[in-house]
Amino acid sequence: MFGRSSSSSTPPPPPPAPSSSAPFAPAPSSSSMQAQKEALMDQVRQETALSNAQALIDKIQDKCYARCITKPSTSLGSSDEACLGRCMDRYMEAFNIVTRTYVERLARERQAEATRFQQE
Repeated sequence: MFGRSSSSSTPPPPPPAPSSSAPFAPAPSSSSMQAQKEALMDQVRQETALSNAQALIDKIQDKCYARCITKPSTSLGSSDEACLGRCMDRYMEAFNIVTRTYVERLARERQAEATRFQQE
């Protein structure tokens, strides 16, 4: 009896329905939406940079190993090390030039877009 539920007991009443007079949640402000958009864009930029760095490392490993390690062994000779160093430096320099040029181009395009928007 006490503490037991019998099969003849009535089920608990359903929860009350939401009141139609309950206020809606306020819409996010435009500054809040802009901050969320910027945070998302920053995350995408970081993930893209990480992906590009991984692709660069993979390419360096593939290309420099194929070019510099002609006779694989348990250790690297001094000529192998020198070749790998030069090869890696060359790829890093090229990557930095391309990246810098691309970033400068994007900045010019953004500036042109901002100028065009202000003139309208």
